[in-house]
Amino acid sequence: GESLNAPLTLNIWTGADGAFSLYEDDGLGYGYERGEFSRIPIAWDDEAGTLTLGERQGAFPGMARERTIHLRWIDGPGMNVTDFDADIEQTLLYDGTAQTLVRP
Repeated sequence: GESLNAPLTLNIWTGADGAFSLYEDDGLGYGYERGEFSRIPIAWDDEAGTLTLGERQGAFPGMARERTIHLRWIDGPGMNVTDFDADIEQTLLYDGTAQTLVRP
């Protein structure tokens, strides 16, 4: 029931390196069984203070070529991570190519 291609918000917990892949498909059918999905590799380098969004892998019908991605930096236990109305600290337009951002 989520809006396909809506802006995404990533909460980045600092203090250690981390990595994952953002998986997406159309959310409606079984196209993923035929390879209709995408993955975006994402890695946080804590020492360098950089977030890397790798090159998008794959595609699916209806996939947006560009995505707005909002970033929130989580520095410790005092922050209210469940406050989904908290300020966005950085925004990028991801076009499927690799990008590395330095934390402000």
